[in-house]
Amino acid sequence: MHRDSQALRVRYVGPTNTKPARAVVTQKAPHRTYRHSMEWRDDLDPRENRLLAVQEFLDNQFNPYGGEKPSVNPEGLYFDGDYYYTWQSGECTLKKRLQRIVQMYLREEEKHHAEDPQPDHIYHDLLAVDNWTQ
Repeated sequence: MHRDSQALRVRYVGPTNTKPARAVVTQKAPHRTYRHSMEWRDDLDPRENRLLAVQEFLDNQFNPYGGEKPSVNPEGLYFDGDYYYTWQSGECTLKKRLQRIVQMYLREEEKHHAEDPQPDHIYHDLLAVDNWTQ
């Protein structure tokens, strides 16, 4: 399962003797669990705290070097005491991914086509997909 197809669970954890109240974001992957804690901010309402915690988690996990940020769907789902949010990669929609892959293969095919000008059905198929993704 691809990580960007999974929901993120957000749980409020009250203060303890050693730690302040916090929002904990959890994402379970097949072989690992990812977690992020954010100190609960009293100046924000509970929904804003949860969304901020999810956005921090996504920025830390998937966007440490800048670029388009993953976006959180603000419509969360409440179930069994926890909230669940979905998200989408900033630049990784299926169409954009396909476009990048096709462009990479087109460059390779153009190099090959320059060396061997015989018609190649793969090259024409790639051109058709590239036109569809525009």
